[in-house]
Amino acid sequence: MKCLSVRVIAPSLLLVSTVMSPVLAWSMDEMTDNQLSAATGQDGITILISPPKLAVADVSGGVTRTNALVVGAVVLHDKDGFTGNTSAGALVFGDADQANTANATGVQVGMYVSTPISVLIDASNGKLTSGLGGTAPVLNIGVALPADFLIRTGDISVDVSSRTGIAVGAAGATIANAAIGGTTGKAVKIMNSMDIAFGGTALSFNLQLGSVPQLGMLSFGTLNIPTITFSGLSLASPNGGAIAASQLTMTPLITALDLTGAKIDAVADMGLALGGAASGAGGVIFSDSSLTIGSVQLNNVMAGNTCAAPCAGATIAPGMANSTLGSFGVVGLTATNLRVSVSGM
Repeated sequence: MKCLSVRVIAPSLLLVSTVMSPVLAWSMDEMTDNQLSAATGQDGITILISPPKLAVADVSGGVTRTNALVVGAVVLHDKDGFTGNTSAGALVFGDADQANTANATGVQVGMYVSTPISVLIDASNGKLTSGLGGTAPVLNIGVALPADFLIRTGDISVDVSSRTGIAVGAAGATIANAAIGGTTGKAVKIMNSMDIAFGGTALSFNLQLGSVPQLGMLSFGTLNIPTITFSGLSLASPNGGAIAASQLTMTPLITALDLTGAKIDAVADMGLALGGAASGAGGVIFSDSSLTIGSVQLNNVMAGNTCAAPCAGATIAPGMANSTLGSFGVVGLTATNLRVSVSGM
């Protein structure tokens, strides 16, 4: 599989969600006189980004959001499969119908807010004090997300890729693979869309390029998230072990997540960055010297048939639509020198 591999080096479990936003597609708010006066005497650029206004406001978790950037579908192609099954497949995030109209309509990917996202851009010569003489120039981009920021994952499906005729890395592959969608319309949904919110807490982080003094391309300052709520995690199994369509559902909740000092960086050699032998493969590493999580909860865990009882076609427990497994939780989770790496294969 020439796609992505993920390795976790940690004494405990970590859920990491990283969102990168195509901000150039968003509309920008003009700064008011008061906002400009607050920046008097300061160099740099402040940009307020407001996603397009929704025709109908979105309500999730009791919070109304008026603006959103909505993406129909994001398609990730894997042209050589995996050992024992080397045919090409595609992972579709969002509405699979927009990858191929033969697929069923699904929930789109989106980022929702009611107040603008703030971006502060500054450049420095690298000196700790003002003046000339710096030799390590750096660009710093500070991003502040509003308290009502919400991520909608969209449905997640697996489909058959139609981009099999071009060798990986072949000349002109980028142009030849540029057809919209690129799947054959055989999508099977494996996860229902869910909403992720951050407990009404504003989030901020810095992105540095050039000579990076914070030792990470993306770095979190003081970042304590009281709660991360999920509208519901639902994994689907279309054949349910050749019995009937089945699912595993739960409502996750993360409390007291402290990401202060965590970093994300691009590295030239993943092996060396992880303290091992040289691998020759670059990648991206998430690291945190002292990660703490108050609790990780999996509430109302249920498994069973997706249809209502009595479930036609089910040969095992046909009168049961779902079986309740209860709720599970981990309290007081800490991880020292946690590292998560993502690299190509």
